[in-house]
Amino acid sequence: MTDSSTALTARRARVAAELDHAGRGAVVAESPAAIAFLTEVDVRGFSGRGPVAVARRDGSVALVASLADRPLIEGAGYDGEVRYWTLGRTAERTRLREIVAAAAPDAVTPGAPTDTELLDAAMRTRDADEIVRLREAANLADIGYTAIVDRMTRDLRSLEIVRNVDRSLRSAGGGGWWSPLERAEGASVMTHYPVQSIAVLLGRGVEPGVLDVASTLPFALYPLSRGYAGAAGTTIVLSAPSAELRSQAEALGAGVQAALAALAPGVTGGQVHAAFAAALGGTVPLADVDPLLGYSIGTGMGGVLIDAHSRDELQPDEAISIRAALPGVGGSGIAFQTTALITESGAEVLNRVPMRLIELY
Repeated sequence: MTDSSTALTARRARVAAELDHAGRGAVVAESPAAIAFLTEVDVRGFSGRGPVAVARRDGSVALVASLADRPLIEGAGYDGEVRYWTLGRTAERTRLREIVAAAAPDAVTPGAPTDTELLDAAMRTRDADEIVRLREAANLADIGYTAIVDRMTRDLRSLEIVRNVDRSLRSAGGGGWWSPLERAEGASVMTHYPVQSIAVLLGRGVEPGVLDVASTLPFALYPLSRGYAGAAGTTIVLSAPSAELRSQAEALGAGVQAALAALAPGVTGGQVHAAFAAALGGTVPLADVDPLLGYSIGTGMGGVLIDAHSRDELQPDEAISIRAALPGVGGSGIAFQTTALITESGAEVLNRVPMRLIELY
């Protein structure tokens, strides 16, 4: 058995333990992040609708997917159980039948954890193999960050920036998926990584042509290394910022540093958020800041662990991405993002990039 298959078996065992504790027979994983956790197959580029992975209490897993995606599954080297449905008028009926067959028997009792809650619990802490992959992904995020900052000029177009990053990440061993879509308010859609998402790169929904030098340019990168995601981002300005914009960026950066310093085992997400809020010092009204500050990160961005109301206690070997965002300031807003690993005594920041406004003019 290879190191990779041993690690995969261990991850499946964590899900099986959660199933046993909940009295469940199976769980259906629908998000690409959860499917990758269970199978090491990245389904984000699949053509068929709705692939899922069904994990059972005995530790076995079945991948359920469209027959159209069979070449991609075989190309990924997956040699486990696969159930295919065929395209056509009965495709959805066949898909549901295969999922039910793979998950049976499983009776969900009232009050039992939902599939998402159960998977989040199993995926929350990271084993040694996952931590190695997360470190690799953090390094890729730093490389992509540098590719943007070092090559950014006011004459570049958005697609040129994307190509710069893509070349840098591929030459460093990264794949083609590194930039997730985001909703307008800035909260990530955690499971989707389209290769040319200009919206998240520069805070816009469309290709704007030559960059607007009067606007802030927030960006974020989430490159994958062997299925695990890194996360890093900052905000660029191509003209001298106003005193107000500069002070707000400094306060937001100080908030990120305070949040990172507060990370430790046994500390609640609410306590980390309180440290962040205190560091803002009134320069930035807390009500204006994105309320979601920290997410679990692994095979993708996971559940929210840090906001003002979180009572979740942090645990050693959790990986958390801190993302502080102030929408709408200077045009596209200000955002800073980095990733940290909770250790036995505190936290280790995995990225080596500054949390400050990058001034290029």
